[in-house]
Amino acid sequence: MSAPNQSTSEAAEELKEVFQKEVGSYLLKAHISSDNLKVFIDVEPATQPPPADLIAPAAEELEKVLLDAGIKDCLQIIVLADIAKDLKAGKVCQKRRVAKGISPVSGKEGKLVYLVKRMGAPREIRVDEYGIADYSILHIFDNIVPEQIVARIYPPKPGQAGRDVYGKEIIAPLGEPAKYKIDSTLEEGEESGHSEYRILRSKQNGFLYQEGENLKVQHDLVVGGDLDYRFGSLDFIGKVVVSGDVMPGFNINSRDGIEVKGSVRGGSLVSTHGPIKVDGFVYGGVNSRVISGQSFTANIVQEVNAEIKGDITVIKEARDSMLRSESALRIEKGHLYGGRTLVVCGAECGILGSEVQTPTLVELVGDMEATVAFSQLKIRMNNHVKAIELIKLHLGPFVEDRKKLESLRLEHRMKMEALLLKLEKLEKSLKVLEKRKVDLLLSARTSNVKRINVITKMYPGVQIIVRESIFKTEQILPGPISIDFDLATSQFVSGPLKPLETSYKDEPIAPPTQEEISASEAAKEDSPPQTEEKTEEKEDK
Repeated sequence: MSAPNQSTSEAAEELKEVFQKEVGSYLLKAHISSDNLKVFIDVEPATQPPPADLIAPAAEELEKVLLDAGIKDCLQIIVLADIAKDLKAGKVCQKRRVAKGISPVSGKEGKLVYLVKRMGAPREIRVDEYGIADYSILHIFDNIVPEQIVARIYPPKPGQAGRDVYGKEIIAPLGEPAKYKIDSTLEEGEESGHSEYRILRSKQNGFLYQEGENLKVQHDLVVGGDLDYRFGSLDFIGKVVVSGDVMPGFNINSRDGIEVKGSVRGGSLVSTHGPIKVDGFVYGGVNSRVISGQSFTANIVQEVNAEIKGDITVIKEARDSMLRSESALRIEKGHLYGGRTLVVCGAECGILGSEVQTPTLVELVGDMEATVAFSQLKIRMNNHVKAIELIKLHLGPFVEDRKKLESLRLEHRMKMEALLLKLEKLEKSLKVLEKRKVDLLLSARTSNVKRINVITKMYPGVQIIVRESIFKTEQILPGPISIDFDLATSQFVSGPLKPLETSYKDEPIAPPTQEEISASEAAKEDSPPQTEEKTEEKEDK
């Protein structure tokens, strides 16, 4: 079995001679590497030409010389045996490695372990139970809130010590610490009960963004170009800015505001705490909606269903839309026609209505009535009333005289009794809904001044409504004028143009009727527990 030769790199490394020693008629020269981890020897006859009776040293003799020199534990005996064999055959030994120490193993590097999905990580596509992928909904980052822990920082670990050819310990270098830099959006600290690592904690809403070694929490999500399959629909806790269009089939839900430099082609925009601004047009459609906890501004809106806490501002045109504002609608140089508008603090329009007398409704309401929730409540009440009327029609005389049920056959009687039970539940549920409606109206805020401003003209077909009172015109009404509703007389009065006012009074726009109050009082007595009410509503559906 032949011993392995040293590699080319080993032969080329810088060596230092450490000793020379005669072994019989041979001279042994020992060389050591700069890191004291390798020993190489040359063995050749001590005199030239070598004597005829030259006797090669045995492997044990070579080993003793090296042991006497302090080279221990790491001698390669098999190599020494191979050298002795070559010497006996008349060969010489040149730079043979006969000892190798143990190299130290560096410690593991420190690492940053992310606890959230950061922007730029591989995107995830939602796949439903049938294996169909929805590319309009992509998981490209996680939303982050203040005080949320976004990463753990593990320190480097110690390595494994080595040993040189003299048996001396070589200390292993410590691993490199994790490389990262943070800005004011993150803070580094400790997590209670965990001393083995440190943490990075967010100081604001947003997503985690990494650029090289730099880490920060980005509050604004900027979409370069159109919002399409690159990003999918967005659900973000900060602010979204789209530099292009929002393409069909894509929606934005952003807590702190939405800004679209282009147009919106059928998607929904929802921002509970921020304004919504669209530089182009917003085309809504049946399933789209615009909801803002502040304000909504757009150039053109068509078939838009909007519920806005503050002002709605349209630059050019609002057409066939459902616009709800707890403040005012402002289209000072534009055109409003078609659809229905509910405002608390009035509206100002350049042109109101159209030449073809498109039905256009503008209602001055309380802030509660300007919400989708109130409209849905009224729809549910109407559905209850219709269901009650249908059941009564089907029951006929059995509604008033239930003793007549005894004359029916068992099967028919059971059906009638089931309908009567359903009727009782619907009537009880309707009382609860009526109470809720009265409570909302009593807590509603309304404007001190109920005013619609027309800058250029108002066409027939427009109706301005305050509860039961309606203002309309049979001829084109030229502007500029203000149309006010006088609370004292419950009459509309038109006059010179005056600015809109946004002051509130804590009174309902009109007091509830006695019937509504009576229904509310009755519902207080008969109101079922919340769980029962939910059950009744589900049955009604």
